[in-house]
Amino acid sequence: MNIVEDASNIKQNQSESIYSEQHEKIIKYVCSNTNLTREQAINGLHNFNGDYKKVINIATVNHLVDIVMRQTTYNREEAIEELKKFNGEPVDVIRNFMGIKKKKESKPNTTNQMIFHEIRNFMDDVNKGYTERKKRSERINEIRQKIMNDNSNNS
Repeated sequence: MNIVEDASNIKQNQSESIYSEQHEKIIKYVCSNTNLTREQAINGLHNFNGDYKKVINIATVNHLVDIVMRQTTYNREEAIEELKKFNGEPVDVIRNFMGIKKKKESKPNTTNQMIFHEIRNFMDDVNKGYTERKKRSERINEIRQKIMNDNSNNS
């Protein structure tokens, strides 16, 4: 045998997979949904008896734990506990770590409350506009008065 035949045999062996077409689809699906390498996906599928949903869930949880650990000083166990406390939301865990409280927006409950809420907002806007126009008008009058005084002093 020569080197060319050996190389072609190696390529043929690599292209032949020990997995069926369905297995290959599952491996690709796990890889695309988890950013795992092919080998990691295969190992995970072997460890969990082909339960690809469990492999994806575990990879996702590990990814979230890594995010929390990078953004905080929590170790792995603390990050897992905090994620459990905040229902798997890494942003909420990080906000809590930084001491940022969530704003609670109160929304009107009934139609009548919504109508009066909108009327109050509208009247607030009108009042702000009126106050700004009044201040602007007073400022213009002050400037006019200064100009009139300067002109009468110069004459």
